[in-house]
Amino acid sequence: HDQDEAFIVGDRVAVMREGQIVQADSPQTLYHQPADRWTAEFVGTMSVIPGDANSGLVDCVLGSLPTDPELNGLVDVILRPEQLSIEAGDEAEVQLVEYYGHDSMVFVNLGDQQLRVRCGASTNLIRGDRVRVAFIGEQALAFSAG
Repeated sequence: HDQDEAFIVGDRVAVMREGQIVQADSPQTLYHQPADRWTAEFVGTMSVIPGDANSGLVDCVLGSLPTDPELNGLVDVILRPEQLSIEAGDEAEVQLVEYYGHDSMVFVNLGDQQLRVRCGASTNLIRGDRVRVAFIGEQALAFSAG
């Protein structure tokens, strides 16, 4: 059905897959603390990059990010566009800028990973610009790989 509408009008939202409830929570919890990778993808835009978690940190293409201390080993790191920022640098390349009026979604290639970064409407980035991508979230969401 319509996830945006459910998030707007619902105090609690149930996410179902194959006729079974996967998670029933507030829209905020579903978005920031999804039960699994499928739910994370279902409720919002994200980038997924591989990482290696150990003792509350996950090493990935963005460096060492704070994560769930219970996670260990290979993981899929889930990054929401608003958890990333674009800074001056030369490590990544802008591939596409989608302008929405109120903001922009910038697609950036960092190594062999593509990341989506939410930027303000006044961004002047264009395809081919060289930039740096930084993690500005409190904690990176991750799930065991596989």
